[in-house]
Order: sequence, then C-alpha cells, then structure tokens
Amino acid sequence: VFFDYSIVMKKLRNAFLQPSTDEQLIEKRVDAVYCSLLDVSFSHTGGCLALVNPDAEEKIDMVVKERMDLWSKTKESSKVKPEAKEKINILRHLLRVQNVAPGSSEGSELSIRSFFDVDRKLRKEILSLDGATVVSLDGNFFCAGSIVEVGGGSSGGGRTAAAENLARFGIGIKISEDGYIEAYTKPKACTNPYCKKQEVETLFKFK
Repeated sequence: VFFDYSIVMKKLRNAFLQPSTDEQLIEKRVDAVYCSLLDVSFSHTGGCLALVNPDAEEKIDMVVKERMDLWSKTKESSKVKPEAKEKINILRHLLRVQNVAPGSSEGSELSIRSFFDVDRKLRKEILSLDGATVVSLDGNFFCAGSIVEVGGGSSGGGRTAAAENLARFGIGIKISEDGYIEAYTKPKACTNPYCKKQEVETLFKFK
C-alpha cells in the first residue's frame, strides 16, 4: 500500500484553511495527522480520528454516546460513566500544560495541549484507544476513546461506520487493524455545522 502524502496534503489542506491561512501552520498540522495515521496503521491496533469544525463541538453529543471530554474549556458530560473518569483524568494529566500569566513566574491554570503539539508517540497511543478521538481543526481535544453511535444497517464494520458518522461534522478517518486507511468528509456544499449521513463523501482511501 502506498500512503501518498501529496493526496493527504491536497485533501486536508482545504479543511485546515478554515481556521488558519498560515501555510506553514497548515503543513505542520497535516504532517501531524499523516504521521499519526501511519503510526497507527503500522502498529496494527486500529483507530478512528475525527477532525471537526470548531462550531460543531456542541453537536458531537448527537453521535458520541460516551463522550470523554479532554479540552479544559468544555463541561464534563453527564454521559460519562464513573469508571471512565479515571481514564479521563490520566489523559488530562498526560496532555496538560500550565499557562504562565505574563509577569508571573508560576501559573495556576491548566489547559490541554493542542493535538498537533502532542508528542507523536503519545498521539499514536491515544488514537489506538478503543473508540474515537475527536479534535477540532485548530487542535482542541473534544474527546478520546469515546464510543460513537452507529445506526442499524451500517456496512463495512464498526470503525468505518463511526468514521462516516463523524464525517458529518468535518472529516472522519478510519485506520483498520489490517493497516488500511479510509477518510470521509461532509460535502463542500453543506454550510451547516453538520450534514446528513447519506451525504457523506469519500475523501481518500489507501487500501
């Protein structure tokens, strides 16, 4: 299988143009996604990554049954089971960064690092968790290891159905345990925060 970087750059660049027009920043973010997809592919763990528009955050609950919020600015979801809270706390600990206020030597406020600034090995481990990792196009972690609702009659396996469902909000990418990668997206014509599942289009496939 040839994982063509030029195709990934071409297909993802337009999506990343929405939050930023800085070409160096866009390249950095596409590189991070591409490398993480390869890492998960070669590890044969399987994984699911969604890159969603920042304005779609409140809509994610429509399809995520167990939302494990990591982004410090989001409220903790009532859908999270008590036994999952320890997992959330561990992930927050691994991803946190301390904000130091100007003029002070020590900061007290903690926030979550951008997906694109996280160590490559850690990104791979997070994407390899059971469930989906959902991040915004500007890098905010919405959730990781979360269960995505899959409707009846879905074909192609659970990860494919999850990626297609998440693609309604931006881009959904499935990495199979066999190492194949498939990406789906909502159509350009859709200007709403999300589209209907039947409108989702294939973005690229390496298989």
